[in-house]
Amino acid sequence: MASPLHRSRPRLTSAQGEPFVWLTGMGLVVGLVMIFLLLGLVLVKGTAAFWPRKVVEIQLVPGSPDALQDSFTFGGEVVKVQQKTTRRLDPEAGQPDPEPDMEWQLFVGNKDVYGLAFKYVDADQIDSISQPADVFRIDRMEYGPAVGRPVSVARGGASPIPAAASEFQPTLDQLIREAAERRETIQEIEKVEIGAINRQLEELRLRQSELEQARDEGREVSAELDRIQSRREPMETRYSELAARARELRAR
Repeated sequence: MASPLHRSRPRLTSAQGEPFVWLTGMGLVVGLVMIFLLLGLVLVKGTAAFWPRKVVEIQLVPGSPDALQDSFTFGGEVVKVQQKTTRRLDPEAGQPDPEPDMEWQLFVGNKDVYGLAFKYVDADQIDSISQPADVFRIDRMEYGPAVGRPVSVARGGASPIPAAASEFQPTLDQLIREAAERRETIQEIEKVEIGAINRQLEELRLRQSELEQARDEGREVSAELDRIQSRREPMETRYSELAARARELRAR
């Protein structure tokens, strides 16, 4: 006689550790979001740092105390517009009353002329702002960038070409290309060729110091000292030639 089959009722149980799997997944999502946000921030800030800003012309109100060397009109790049807090005396209460004002930070360049590169201007002192197409920012090898309007360009002994002439821009572009080539040549001379000579001279100097110390101790090292001197002389001559070449290119 067969015995009856007894089947147990299935019980619903959750897998062990399942909540931690969800928490791990949520942590991964949060981490990925933070990474993408960080990359976006780096991209935005990096683009703003390397992308050239537009040069604006600021016209101040007459008699403004923010004039730049007695000039109420000057050019520059807008770095930022921020809020500043000034304290003004409340005549009724007799207490300083903080009042927020806006100010503009401008990169005006021309440090060799102005003695400064950045200038703060109160927003209420600005009469108008424009973006003229004839205002240039020029990156120079010395004194930093220059900002201004071109007047003329002179090349060699030829007569200056005024900015309004049709051949002004092609001539300026050609001069810029030539200057860029000279700059690359100068960097090649100073950083590569002169740099290599400096390293070799430094090695010879250290070796000479060791030999001079050995000579003071009574060892015979005259022959090796003479060899070092014979190697140094052509290097120093070559160094002087390269330095003179770099100075000549800079003077142009």
